[in-house]
Amino acid sequence: MKNSTILHVYYCTWQHESRVWRAGKLALDEGLASRIVYAGYQREDLPPEQEIDPRQHIARLPPVLPADNSQRRARIAGLKDWYGQVYRRWSADPSIAMIHCHGLASLPVCVALKRKLGVPLLYDAHELETERDGWSLKTRLLAKVVERLAIGQADHTIVVGESIRQWYVAKYPGRPISLVRNIPASSASSVGRRSLRTEAGVPRDELLCVYAGVLSASRGVRKLIEIFERLPRTKHLAFVGYGDSAEIAREAARTHSNIHFFEAVPPDEIVSFIGDADVGVIFLVSNALSYRFAMPNKMFEYVNAGIAVLCNDGPEMKEFVERHRLGWVFDGTVEGAVQRLATLDAATARALAAAPKPDLPSWESESRTLAGILRRLLKNRR
Repeated sequence: MKNSTILHVYYCTWQHESRVWRAGKLALDEGLASRIVYAGYQREDLPPEQEIDPRQHIARLPPVLPADNSQRRARIAGLKDWYGQVYRRWSADPSIAMIHCHGLASLPVCVALKRKLGVPLLYDAHELETERDGWSLKTRLLAKVVERLAIGQADHTIVVGESIRQWYVAKYPGRPISLVRNIPASSASSVGRRSLRTEAGVPRDELLCVYAGVLSASRGVRKLIEIFERLPRTKHLAFVGYGDSAEIAREAARTHSNIHFFEAVPPDEIVSFIGDADVGVIFLVSNALSYRFAMPNKMFEYVNAGIAVLCNDGPEMKEFVERHRLGWVFDGTVEGAVQRLATLDAATARALAAAPKPDLPSWESESRTLAGILRRLLKNRR
């Protein structure tokens, strides 16, 4: 679409947003836009304006927040100012053809922009937005009010898991809501790429498990460390990621020969980097409903990397792992994980991972769904 821009609005710093990069690239590849702009907030160690390539641009607007992303209060306090910055920047931009809103925090300003510009609005719920981990009752109630008032302004809503889709359909009957899972694109050749096993120094005959992604308490970092403290030193865990608990993981790697830590790698390199591990682990410990229904993107990264999966028994994850015979499910306790891993060896994990899985979903199938939604919304633009 000539001289048209899709504006992605997300209250984040635009560093690790692999899901959104794929959506932006898809729109360009399908000829649905000539330019993609990603709007986020500023961080003191990142440039306010950044060109990804000639057709993709990141705009980080005030407030300028500290490099320590764990400061939730600062992010909340800056939200109102950010709304004003986003609105002033794009409310008179005639090139904007559609607004792609990511997460509930961004939805109010996206609704305001939609009304001013008269363009379609796609609401992209990255999780069960009103039931997030760590929110107080007051925050949760406010989120419910905001979403109920604003979601009717969205022309379409997409969600990341079938359990979450069913929840939204029941909560907002009559709203168009579609499933677009957060599956990474097929990995490019790994020739010349980094090797997790080599860098961790783990022998080929020893079990290497990997946790990739955000490192936080609710993602089970401390529990994973406890699990591998109790296992023989021939069973290894490598953390690859970033977040509030990164220093905890780093310290565990200093004091345990079977625990390893690596900084996050670029999204397009993670699949090849972890591909010589044996098992990808997921241990969500929050009681938040969003986590109970979660289908983390690391699940698909592990599958694309060709490794087996070990996860706790959330209904979405359990059904997916068992239906496709991807690995093992444990009961969500440290003891249950220890018992499962104590009897697991590298050869068994590799044999399961290598078995054919012809009916697995892929980004190619998910992208067709998303492209169809984008095409319909742009066609109906006023």
